[in-house]
Amino acid sequence: VAYTPVQSVDTGSIARIAVADSRIALASVSGGITVLTPETDDIAQFSVEERPRGLAVGPLVYVALDDCVLGYDTDGSKRWESPIDGVSALCRVSDPSGVVAATDAGEFVILDASDGAERHRTDRTHADVSETVVLAGRDDEFLAGESWYLTGFGADGDRRGEAMLDGTITGLGLLDGVSVVSLHGDRIVGVDAADGTTRWTRDLGVEWLAPRGSDGLYAASDRGIVCITRDGEVTDAGVDAPDAAHAAITTDGSLACRIDGRTAEGLRPRAAASGVAVQPPPASRRGGADR
Repeated sequence: VAYTPVQSVDTGSIARIAVADSRIALASVSGGITVLTPETDDIAQFSVEERPRGLAVGPLVYVALDDCVLGYDTDGSKRWESPIDGVSALCRVSDPSGVVAATDAGEFVILDASDGAERHRTDRTHADVSETVVLAGRDDEFLAGESWYLTGFGADGDRRGEAMLDGTITGLGLLDGVSVVSLHGDRIVGVDAADGTTRWTRDLGVEWLAPRGSDGLYAASDRGIVCITRDGEVTDAGVDAPDAAHAAITTDGSLACRIDGRTAEGLRPRAAASGVAVQPPPASRRGGADR
């Protein structure tokens, strides 16, 4: 599938990127939030009062600031605010719909995604090893990467398993039965969800991973945007993105984004952009339901 530009918007300098099935959310260093969708005229922008510490997107846009997590409609209307100090990362789970916040105090706080009510708190397993945590969520589970430790949790915070990898974790994405993990040193590995063993290793520099997928997971790599299958096959997604750190794609492949300086460019599959009906991406390219 080849992609073609369909929209362009001034976003400011981008600090964080989050994606869902049909949305890309961008947060700037000055607090500007931009939400892109496959509809060419549907670009929403609003702002928060400071640089976001975390960002996730689903039915709402979820933004972490220094002392709270907020849920916004895409038009910028604030739906809820939950006071939490020192959030360092966010992710979303869909069954039940929740937002997971990792804190500097060494906890995971799980919020109801619809109203921000606190559901659960649980200790971060390896907060004593790493101040930095990487999160990814899918369906009824989320993963946490802390240094070289990969830990799986249920949507209510129950610990499901752990693996120790041979490198520092820089990114995470979940597939059925396998987790795709990017490691420092331009490598990705596939980790078996059942027993934590490493199924495969590939040499690939990855700057961004989609948080979830079905049979394949999108990634922004030194080869442009690619799709990674559960068996470790890496294929070109059709999006030319020379600067991998500034590219993203929705989990269903319906919209991609390239960022050049302060400008974000939205791209759609070429046939769809020309008004020709196209079939949905094959199973190896589709993300899990998270609209």
